[in-house]
Amino acid sequence: MMSNAISKVDFQCLISEQTLFKGDLLFSGGVQINGEIQGSIKGQPGSPTVLIIGPKARVAGDVLADNVIITGTVEGNVQANNLLKVDAHAHLIGNVIYHHIEITAGAVVHGQLLPGAGQVTNIKSKQDKSIGLQTTREQQP
Repeated sequence: MMSNAISKVDFQCLISEQTLFKGDLLFSGGVQINGEIQGSIKGQPGSPTVLIIGPKARVAGDVLADNVIITGTVEGNVQANNLLKVDAHAHLIGNVIYHHIEITAGAVVHGQLLPGAGQVTNIKSKQDKSIGLQTTREQQP
């Protein structure tokens, strides 16, 4: 069942199963991916964001949103500033930064699980390069 914060977000975008999107995607509100994305996906700072990666979806790139639900495949680092849900049939190959996390038995996760969304964190990618993922919240000087 979706949390209250997730159910209040307006979903305005659907990437269908037959769609291949190459490039970076910046969104506000909610988006559901059922197709393939080759590039990063980032929620717009300043508004609650929800990203749902459907069971047949495939994402090759980094993901950053307030709430992320994965039932498909992600090959990249994921940062969920609020909630990350990883379904039983999901495959996640990359490091994860989260505030709250739910991983259902049967899910495949290859990478580091790092609590602490809301902080700038440097983690290693598959190619052993340092990647800075940071929250959508503004940093204080």
